[in-house]
Amino acid sequence: MKPGAEIQDVREVIRICTQSEARPAPAEKHFMQVEMIGLIGVGLEFIEIEELVPYLRQVCPVDYSDRFSFAPRIRAFCEGFGSPLGAIEVETRFKRERKQILKGYDNAAPTGNGPSNVYDLQLISSAELGWYAWIGKSSFKGEIVDDTVAGVRFRLKNIQVGGSEIVEDLASELTAGRTEGRLQRWAVGEVFITNPSVVPNARRDGFEDNAAWRDIKKDVRLKVAKRVVALVRAASKSRSALKNILLEIANLDRLVLIGPQDAEAIGRLIALADRIIVKLNADKLSGIDPNEIGEQVAKVKGLRDTLVEAKGKIKKQEEEPAGAEQEPAEETHDDTPEPEGDADPAASIGETEQHEDDEEREEPWTSEEMLASLIEVITAELGETEAERLLVLARENLLAP
Repeated sequence: MKPGAEIQDVREVIRICTQSEARPAPAEKHFMQVEMIGLIGVGLEFIEIEELVPYLRQVCPVDYSDRFSFAPRIRAFCEGFGSPLGAIEVETRFKRERKQILKGYDNAAPTGNGPSNVYDLQLISSAELGWYAWIGKSSFKGEIVDDTVAGVRFRLKNIQVGGSEIVEDLASELTAGRTEGRLQRWAVGEVFITNPSVVPNARRDGFEDNAAWRDIKKDVRLKVAKRVVALVRAASKSRSALKNILLEIANLDRLVLIGPQDAEAIGRLIALADRIIVKLNADKLSGIDPNEIGEQVAKVKGLRDTLVEAKGKIKKQEEEPAGAEQEPAEETHDDTPEPEGDADPAASIGETEQHEDDEEREEPWTSEEMLASLIEVITAELGETEAERLLVLARENLLAP
């Protein structure tokens, strides 16, 4: 507005600059349509479909995609709090292409270290202050690179206010170094405000500073932002622990493939398998997908069953000779002719021992002896790491259908 210009009411300005008309329609076909024609400057962003759709997915009060398995649970949580989600249907039409607008949440969020898979929800609420929230519990592999879902978002009547910077600022206040804010974009989630005293500011990038909002900020900082930090750090420790456990499983797999020769050695391996199963506890490995843990548990149990079966066979073999000794020995007759003339008895004995040695050398090696010798040669020639890799491949080939 130029200095000295006549002051006009904004409603009058809108009336002069716009045209409107009312068309009667059945109530069941109620809708609102917006056409943006003749936009200039920054307004052109609204007709760049690649920029418009991500914006609408974040801001609009729309529903979750069917790809997000936890959507029904969130809807039920909202209704249980007494504040249904309140989603509306929104679609865009561009060059004859119609696209339904839904929130961008999915079962996995992209990070620089691979997808971060959501396997559960953390539900938090405060009826007294008027807010409730959900956080996606995932593998927390790194900062989420999808700007439409990274970080916990704030919503009022299911309309987003601001972006992830609100929770990032709250988390930064947790420590003097203000370092916890960066971890907030490792998580996904939403905070729904139901307190009527909390209102968005004019720019809708935050809320008006009043007592109600200050109380909610303090509560969310401790119950949501701090919880995200704890989940991320716990997941990092669990990944390190799982790496060590996987090394133990690989070693157990190698030892089972070699095949221990006595029941005592097998017993030690069974005890090792039991210790690994105890370590593979979902409660201790927070931040690890339970399905991944379940796969490893099943693998270790399979190795344990193999060991138990082998131990039973060895015990059975050890018991058989003992039972045979109790049977009366049969009488044997030596039909070997006596040496004649001046034959040397010692020479005869020597020939017999030599013949027995030849027979022992002619006996075929057992499969266990052959495998142990082969592993020793491979390890000496290629190194322990390569030998272990080849043994794992051999085992997978044997177990293949």
